[in-house]
Amino acid sequence: MEDKVYDILGGIEYGSFESKMSCLNQLDDLIEFKQLSIDELEECATKLVDIVLYETNPQLVREIFRAIENIFLANSSINVSLEGLIDVFEEDEAILANTLILIPFTGQKKYIELVKTYLNHSNELVSKNAAYALKYLDR
Repeated sequence: MEDKVYDILGGIEYGSFESKMSCLNQLDDLIEFKQLSIDELEECATKLVDIVLYETNPQLVREIFRAIENIFLANSSINVSLEGLIDVFEEDEAILANTLILIPFTGQKKYIELVKTYLNHSNELVSKNAAYALKYLDR
C-alpha cells in the first residue's frame, strides 16, 4: 500500500478530531475516484474495522462506518472480516446498528439467525437496520 494511504489511516487512528475528519475525507476521495486497488480497499477496510473499535467520538464512529460502507460499495468482491465488530457489538448500540448495515456486504448467510435476533430490539435504529440486513441476506 502506498505511503499516502498509510499516512491517511494513521491520521484516522491517531490524529486530532479535525485531522481524523480530514483524513476520512481524503480516504473517501480515493475510494470515490477508484484510486485504490482491491488489496488496498481490503487493507483499508480491515484497518478501519480495528480503528472504529477504539474510537470514542460518536461522529467519528459514524464517519468511519460510512467509509467502510463506501469501500464495500466501491468493490463488492472485497473480503473483510466483521468478526471483531460482531464480537463486541452487544456492548455498544452504535457499533451494533452500524455493523448490521455492513453484514449484507459479506454475503454470508451464516449471519441470518444472528440478524433475526435484533428485529425486535428496543432501539428502533437497531431493529430497522436488522430488517434491512435480513432483506439483503435472505435473497
